[in-house]
Amino acid sequence: MLFHLIPLTEQILEVAHHAYNAALIPSCNYSFLMNSTKEFFELAHIITSMSIDATIGLAERLVVTDPLLIRSVSSIFTIKARHDVFFRHIQHEIPNPAPVNTGIRDI
Repeated sequence: MLFHLIPLTEQILEVAHHAYNAALIPSCNYSFLMNSTKEFFELAHIITSMSIDATIGLAERLVVTDPLLIRSVSSIFTIKARHDVFFRHIQHEIPNPAPVNTGIRDI
């Protein structure tokens, strides 16, 4: 069966565009040939993990270059945490114990 994955990086690209006044990269559509739902979820978990790492890297750079954008990028983490919990749960792994939207103010 053929699954189509649409990258969830458009928000990150928009933040980068504003931070560095760079041109947006057009969205891509990827197609992966999968033989099972299990393979699809395994690949989706890998892609999600990589996007979490990329978002962390972006946040680390923005702290130095443009701290005002950090709040926007940080809001993406709660969604990515929920994605990670889902993929860990369906693979019978231990999820993050607290993938909640608990805001920390006054920091």
